[in-house]
Amino acid sequence: MLPDTVNVFTVPTILKLVEASPQSFTVVDFVKVKQADSVALAMLLKWQTVSGKPIHIRNLPDVLATLIHLYDLEDVLQA
Repeated sequence: MLPDTVNVFTVPTILKLVEASPQSFTVVDFVKVKQADSVALAMLLKWQTVSGKPIHIRNLPDVLATLIHLYDLEDVLQA
């Protein structure tokens, strides 16, 4: 579960936890996220790389969905 803020300050810790986990997390749920910025997209791309398989994104904030569209990442990130 993601924290309520996903930004440049929280992403390094999130990614360390993902990389250190013995299980592969393939579902990323933004349900409790109240604030996220563009670094969340970099986090999702790295998360997918670490996972080694496509990740599924749930409850993506509208602002991030817009950025995924603007950066033409729909085929890379399944939101």
